[in-house]
Order: sequence, then C-alpha cells, then structure tokens
Amino acid sequence: MPTRYFGFKKESSFGEEAAGGSKYDLTIADTVSLDIPDDAIIELPSLSPFQEGHIPGYYAPKGSFEYPVDVKTIPHFLYFLIGGYTYTAGSSGGKNKHEFYATESTFLPSFTARVGKDSYEHVFLGCVLQKASLEVEDAVTMMKTDIVARKDKKATIRSSLNEPGPVWPIAYHHVTVTFGEGAGATDYTSYVQSFSLEYENGVKEDYGRGFGSRFPYMYMTGEKSCEMSLELRPIGSDQQYIDQDFLERVWGAEDGVSEDSTAVSEKVTVVFDAGTAGTMTLVAPQAYISKLDTSYKGAEARTLSMDLKCEMGTVTLADGSTTKKTPLYVKVESDEGQVTE
Repeated sequence: MPTRYFGFKKESSFGEEAAGGSKYDLTIADTVSLDIPDDAIIELPSLSPFQEGHIPGYYAPKGSFEYPVDVKTIPHFLYFLIGGYTYTAGSSGGKNKHEFYATESTFLPSFTARVGKDSYEHVFLGCVLQKASLEVEDAVTMMKTDIVARKDKKATIRSSLNEPGPVWPIAYHHVTVTFGEGAGATDYTSYVQSFSLEYENGVKEDYGRGFGSRFPYMYMTGEKSCEMSLELRPIGSDQQYIDQDFLERVWGAEDGVSEDSTAVSEKVTVVFDAGTAGTMTLVAPQAYISKLDTSYKGAEARTLSMDLKCEMGTVTLADGSTTKKTPLYVKVESDEGQVTE
C-alpha cells in the first residue's frame, strides 16, 4: 500500500476538517511540498548581540502540489481555483458537464488536504488555492497548485486509500489550440510546441491575521490575473510562415503600428482530449498578445514565443442561454459527479 499520497476533500466551512476521509487520494503525482511555515515565531528584543528568546508567532502552512491532469480529478481543483461552477448531469449515457467561470466573490472554496509522508499523515485544514498553472510541452499535461492553509496536524498513516481508479493523463499530442471563432478561427495546433496557463487569485497569506489567534481567520482574494504563454514553430509543413499573423495581432493593423491601432483581443480555445474518459476545454473569451518574441540567433531554426493576457469576456454555458462574464471558462466533460457534493 502506498505511504505517499495527496488526499483532498471540500470543507463545509473554512478550516473545519472535512469528515469521512478524502474524496480522492492521488498517488500519480510529481511533487508535494505542502508543509509547515518557516520562522513561525516572534523573536524577543534583546540588548545582547544574540537572540535570547522567542514566543509563538503567526502560523500559516503553505506549499504546492503538482500532478498530471486527468478529467476525473481536475474538476475538483478547478472548483477550488475559480469558484464559479455549474453542473449538468449527462443523459442517455452521456458525459456529465462541469463548467467553471470567475465570480465576483472574494472567498474561495476551502478543502482539507491529507498528505502521506511515509510514517505519518500530515493533515492541513483550511486549504485555499493562491494560484495554479497548467503546462504541457513534450509529455503529459501538468497542473501545479500553490496552497495556503489555516493550520496543520498529524494523523496515523492510512492503510486504505480512496484512489480515483484508472485515470488517463493527457499527452501533448491530444491537445489542440485555436485562435478566433466561427469562420474566422485559425487552428495553430501543428505549430504549437508548448503551452502554459497561469491563474492567480491574489490571496495574501498574512491578510487573515488578527488578534486573538496565531492562525489565520480567513483567506480573501485580491487582484486576480489569467495569463497564457505559447511557443510555436513559425513555419508549417507547407513551408509558409505564420509569425506575421501574430505581428498584425499586436499591431492591430496589417502594415505596422499607428497612433490609433491597438492589440487585437480574440477568443483562444485549448482542448485537451482524454479519449473515452472525456475532454477539458479552456476558453479565454478575450485574450491579447502582451509580449511577442520573433528574434533568432545565427542560422538556428527560429521559434516564436508569446505571452497573452486574458480580459473579461462573455461566454455562453452549455444550456445555450445562460451567459457569464469571465476571463477564463473551463468545461470538463467526464463521468465524475458533482464536485460540490
């Protein structure tokens, strides 16, 4: 039985331990660094050249967790990260739909994390996602989450885990990238060599500090951001270059920048296909290129790299009528049930 694992389960209220163990215990993972805080003490003033004493200080555990994305477990982390959620049960054997979008709420869902550390289980209460990133290059798609927690404790290592069963990480060759929409959409999939997305909630770990307790009372979101980065090969199998397409997007014109031209905002869609297990679709309804690098060195083959910033835009949910304003919309279709239960 594995003694290293990362378990999680949604809490009913911030910092109250989720009952009944973990929703899932993940053993297919890369790194777990969720741990005690550094220097959680208050040094006592002294006239001596050396420290003579200390007392307890602010205590807020933090760290990260990184694992290969699958469509069964990712809906839970997307809910913890983004907050807005709509669930639609599949009919006639179809997949369930999980839709995620930003909200105006300054509070995020919290969860209890249970980390197996060989000889003991390290339990973290009141976990909130500061930020998360998705990255894919030449292997499987990885998600890294930065976590802050309210407090921690030790428990007995478990001999029985609630693993999610067979899961299917998504490799780079099952990812597609499209700019634009409708008749004006352009599929750049065959040019893309790496993709990453970072969504940040602006959670500051010391904001929850208050008199009466050394542990945080709450975590609150601040200024949020959503950014994407891509690296592309600027020439295709047809030996035609595409970098001018992106220059024109930055200029906002065909022949060059002018006094009035500005970067073009457009829809960017990235689809992760897990085959019979389902799909995950990322949509930035309004994204613009904030940085474009077309440089080269000597006679080396060129690469084209760019950063994009996601602005608020309107998306229509799967019901065909409900609209949401968000910088990022994610739809996961899988057999996983409602994540808020």
